[in-house]
Amino acid sequence: MIVDLLKQFLNPVAALWLLLLIGAATACARRKYQAGGFLVMLAGLLTLTGGSFLKDMLLDPLERPFLPSDTEPINEVDAVVVLGGYLSSGDGELHGFDASGMIDRLLCGVQLIRQGRASNLVLGGGSYIDANGDIREEALEAANWVRQFSAPSVEFFSLGVCENTRGEALQTQKLMEENGWSRILLVSSAFHLRRASAAFTSIGISLTPIGCDFHSFPKTSWSLIPSSYHFYVVSLCLKERIGYWVYSRRGWIKK
Repeated sequence: MIVDLLKQFLNPVAALWLLLLIGAATACARRKYQAGGFLVMLAGLLTLTGGSFLKDMLLDPLERPFLPSDTEPINEVDAVVVLGGYLSSGDGELHGFDASGMIDRLLCGVQLIRQGRASNLVLGGGSYIDANGDIREEALEAANWVRQFSAPSVEFFSLGVCENTRGEALQTQKLMEENGWSRILLVSSAFHLRRASAAFTSIGISLTPIGCDFHSFPKTSWSLIPSSYHFYVVSLCLKERIGYWVYSRRGWIKK
């Protein structure tokens, strides 16, 4: 237990928090209470924003609606659409790209195909520049990798280079019209699905949202010690909430 506690302070944010508390104790010992109080306030701010409380409070409402349910089976559809954002340049990697934690989106989409939910796999995303200065399309790179392990019956489609989720929705709509599809499974990180589903359904796309890449489940005990991971998750939540507001203001989401 002591070793696990010490490991937490290898995180720069946790180390800064500890130094603030040590500084506050030192200041109070020297009767510099105003300075000590200020340092305690800074440490408290780190605990509030970098501890698990704010992360869970902001993230739970975004992710909970998309938790898997045994009572609601996933029906077969025309295609599985996986939103991008999980690949970047990785020329030092054997497979040629670097995958972020959001690679769960691709893994979830492939698993749905393996379960027979659809025979068409649609991959979205943007682009990145490799070491040679060439532009790589995220969807094509992902498709080339997945194709090595997929069944021959699976047909791949790319949404091309999309600037944002709105672009992915418009490209999906075009693809559905060209192929006569009526319903899709929309796969994305659970924290992103509220905005993504709204953007897709607002232009008339019939879908079932499938969440993955959960950050607030399973639940863990609350921690006072802040971490950079919690700051990262809080930034994701703020981005989604601001993004939803922007999409609503632009008329890309209809209530």
